[in-house]
Amino acid sequence: MKRVASLIIAVSFLLCACSVNAGKDSVTSVKNEENIFQNAEESVNAVWISYPELSELCKDADEEKFRERVVDLAANLLSFKINTAIVHAVAFCDSFYESEILPRSRFISPDVNYDVFGIICELCAKAGIRVQAWINPYRVSSHPDKTAVEENEAVKKLYSQNSESILFCENEITLNPALLCVQQLILDEARELIDKYNIDAIHIDDYFYPDMTNNPDGNSYGDYLKNNGNLSISDWRRENVNSLICSLHSLTHSRKIKLAISPSADIQKNYNNKYADILYWLENGWADEIIPQIYFGFKNENAPFEKILDNWVEATKDKPTRLIIGLAFYKCGKEDINAGDGKNEWCESSDIISRQISLIKEKNTIYGVAFFSYSHIFGKKIEKIAKKELQNAKNVI
Repeated sequence: MKRVASLIIAVSFLLCACSVNAGKDSVTSVKNEENIFQNAEESVNAVWISYPELSELCKDADEEKFRERVVDLAANLLSFKINTAIVHAVAFCDSFYESEILPRSRFISPDVNYDVFGIICELCAKAGIRVQAWINPYRVSSHPDKTAVEENEAVKKLYSQNSESILFCENEITLNPALLCVQQLILDEARELIDKYNIDAIHIDDYFYPDMTNNPDGNSYGDYLKNNGNLSISDWRRENVNSLICSLHSLTHSRKIKLAISPSADIQKNYNNKYADILYWLENGWADEIIPQIYFGFKNENAPFEKILDNWVEATKDKPTRLIIGLAFYKCGKEDINAGDGKNEWCESSDIISRQISLIKEKNTIYGVAFFSYSHIFGKKIEKIAKKELQNAKNVI
């Protein structure tokens, strides 16, 4: 059965590659179809609303109270000129929406009997705010405890059908990108969201391959080689992710919505460590919006903001994909331990985000910004320097 599955995947890769190589012009023509981009001239001001924030939003709230909170949320977004909410729909192979495929998220209290994601879509639409459905495509658990598989019916079902469908890594558990059944599950999630809700995009973040130091996918790669595969293990992994992104692009465009992808900021690390070939996706127009998470200050010794920004401007030059920049409100007022000599920048300055926004606006090829995350802008426990940062940013948005 494993050999059959591997053969099917190999064929699917070939079909995907053929369609891309033969149809570059068709990608561009699809992108010009009506309704892929709404309000084409409007810049994007977005915010991520993550699963812990959704959990807090519906905590101790019946439907009426939850609706009141979402109305307040929408008002907060509009006060900050935010026109796009990137809302977690799938975080750990679970759902914050009414799904027939995935179990309800464990981060929603059992006494919540309403559609969390659906109500946000409904009330944001009334406020004129677009919603992107945010999916972590492969993540099962951020811990290696195997009970996470037993407690999730969708994951348990995959594992019972094929034990190779789950990767047990040193620090986490993920789905195996190599298997067709895994790709099909993710496509089914996306299709379900598109069919049920008024969303602007399917949004994929940076959780692609995890740390693969111990090659937990070794058996799958062995099956691939036995079926006459000739790619290195690294290239094979990249092809696995390519296949998903190509398929998601085809799905979203068939339904006339966008595919947005938010990778980490380092293009080379995406390629080498996460097996996400961003430049290839850009070349083929598979992402309508690319939103790199440039969560660095200007003085970051290892990754200064302006240098990383220029890398992405160059990567998207003359490409059909719109570049939007992810900015780190969550760092305001905090030490940045990985920034070398610039580790205190966020503690000492209250105008980093505002200067970043101004610099972004100077680049004529960037379509907007996205902020991580909602609670770091509108939460109750925001440090004094962060409040100054917020006001300075608001003045230049």
